[in-house]
Amino acid sequence: MANGTVAAYRFGDFVLNVDRCCLQRGGRDVDLRPKAFEVLHYLVKRAGKVASKDELVEFAWPNVTVSDDSLAQCVSDIRKLLNDDEQRFIKTVPRKGYVFIADVATLANADGAPNTASEQPKKRGLPVIGRLHFRSFALGFALPVFLLGAWLAMTNMLTAEPLKAPFPKKPVFQGNKTTLGQTIAYPSGTPVILAADLVSPPGGVLDWHLHKTPAFGYILEGEVTIDYGSKGSRVFRAGDAFLEALDWPHRASNQGTTPARIFAIYIGVEGIDFVAPVAEPK
Repeated sequence: MANGTVAAYRFGDFVLNVDRCCLQRGGRDVDLRPKAFEVLHYLVKRAGKVASKDELVEFAWPNVTVSDDSLAQCVSDIRKLLNDDEQRFIKTVPRKGYVFIADVATLANADGAPNTASEQPKKRGLPVIGRLHFRSFALGFALPVFLLGAWLAMTNMLTAEPLKAPFPKKPVFQGNKTTLGQTIAYPSGTPVILAADLVSPPGGVLDWHLHKTPAFGYILEGEVTIDYGSKGSRVFRAGDAFLEALDWPHRASNQGTTPARIFAIYIGVEGIDFVAPVAEPK
């Protein structure tokens, strides 16, 4: 490791291992989720300085629309692992954000060599592509599945803990039928693809909408319930993959107690809105 870089931070009984993207206590890894690591890393690296909620969301969830609840839940998870009910490490600053208030020692290596150099936070977490708000999409089915496999492989290498969904040992999906049994068809025109990492907090509900072109989904964490009106509902959990219904009104909701994440690939052509809002079915 080059001189001046920080491999880890020590505070209290804990070591935040930057090289391995994990939290350790007594030499053992603590079960810290990737997003929680990102938030804690940002706060520790800026110890003594208030980090706004917007800063933390932008750092941990770049280019993804998430609610304040997702950040609050993330901070709550960190505090539980640190036994920080009395805010000895992370202090809430009302109407502003959070600040790490404990003494922090920087280490040149995770074994304990000290280092006093500082550096700006570097994003080391999950690669994220796209937003839910979009106007363009896809190319064919083989390319989306390949991109999904590559994305998952990169995620597994960059994070110290696995995703909630099991790492696939074979293609996560193969087929041409939607959740309602429709056979998909690709529209003609200039092909476009959009890949998106979608996050829904507990209790989150999307408006009623439909897809004019094929849409593929893979549940990374949590569970998602999709209401198809007269055709009933479907529940998809971490590890499930599916082709969304075509030209049929539906809405998705997170009825679980933890955030839900979906890796989605939308396949279509220029000039067509791939998510079209509709009125609630009668």
